[in-house]
Amino acid sequence: MRKKKILAAAVSAVMAVGCMAYMPQTDVFEPMTVEAGSYSYEMSYDDYLTIQKVDKDDDGTYDYVEIVECDTSATEIEIPSEIDGLHVESIGYRAFSYCKNLTSITIPDSVIEVGGGLFYNCTSLKEVTLSNNITYLSCYYRNNGHYGGDDAYKGFFEDCTSLTTVTIGDSVTSIGINTFKNCESLTSITIPNSVTTIANCAFYSCEKLESVIIPDTVTEVGEGIFSFCRSLKEVKLPSSITYLSSAYVNNLERGFFERCSSLTSITIPDSVTRIGIMAFYECTSLESLTIPENVTSIGRRAFSNCESLESIIIENPECEIYDSDETISNDYEDGSYYFNGTIYGCENSTAQAYAEKYGYAFDLIENAPTITEPVVTTTTAAEETPVETTTTAAAEEDDTTVTTTAAAEED
Repeated sequence: MRKKKILAAAVSAVMAVGCMAYMPQTDVFEPMTVEAGSYSYEMSYDDYLTIQKVDKDDDGTYDYVEIVECDTSATEIEIPSEIDGLHVESIGYRAFSYCKNLTSITIPDSVIEVGGGLFYNCTSLKEVTLSNNITYLSCYYRNNGHYGGDDAYKGFFEDCTSLTTVTIGDSVTSIGINTFKNCESLTSITIPNSVTTIANCAFYSCEKLESVIIPDTVTEVGEGIFSFCRSLKEVKLPSSITYLSSAYVNNLERGFFERCSSLTSITIPDSVTRIGIMAFYECTSLESLTIPENVTSIGRRAFSNCESLESIIIENPECEIYDSDETISNDYEDGSYYFNGTIYGCENSTAQAYAEKYGYAFDLIENAPTITEPVVTTTTAAEETPVETTTTAAAEEDDTTVTTTAAAEED
């Protein structure tokens, strides 16, 4: 066993700050800080856990217990709220990462701080009960010397490929970078009104995720958060979002809704001013779309290879459209892109000029077909019956779930 140095606290602080680096408008909330203090020797507890006692004010008396790590052979863990008369208040970053045999874990409400990437690559994890007192599902930074951008940040539940349902507790305010990246079995998620920030690639490649409601309390939305969500059919964006932006993953640019191939329609909020590069790239089921008047630019390949797209309404007569036949297109053939649908806009608008340049059909907005607004049937945590906040539909078919019960206990 080794002596835990104060340096460990500094490293944790650097990790927390690093994970904030790719957050949109990072001045909105402060990075986590770690108080320096004295640590006991690390010791084993209950076969699988490694713990240490912390004297946070360095007065010679231990104040709480921190979980440092877990043996990767563990299959089920229930963390006690107290050990040796001290509250278990903290879990270090990556404490359960690579625990590929772990199927269930319970974190008590005594825990108020958890480190980044806590369950990274827990590929068998099915059941998680989180503390009702944690606020941030954060990542950790790993510079692997090859990939840059968001790929270097390892998310809280990233690569938890057995999770199917997640309910986030009402204490959580921030969902960090790559939080659910590659959670390929995740079918539903409930985001409570307490959440104000969702960072880059939060739901990247959640290939079975079908519906998401982002409440209007969310004021910061990151880049590329729904890329490769191939089963996504229904999504509600918050009324404060301004930019459907792309992210860099493995040194490649990935659009906000790139390859969401089950998405047939979506309402873009009036708050949006920019539609970024590859925003709807290869959304092959998307049939119609209205671009609100406040949108001032449509980026490169924004609607490229949207093979089912029949009509697109561009309300802003001066909207800047990236000058390429690929920007709005159904497919590629004989050396060029083509669009068999109709672009609707104002007379003498940039939309008309774009359509005429590339030989696409154009008509005035007043002649556009009525577009039925999509109805998103997923409920937010605030709308659920206050008996239990766990989403139950998927759980009845499969025992896989992540739950916290703060809302139920308060109501």
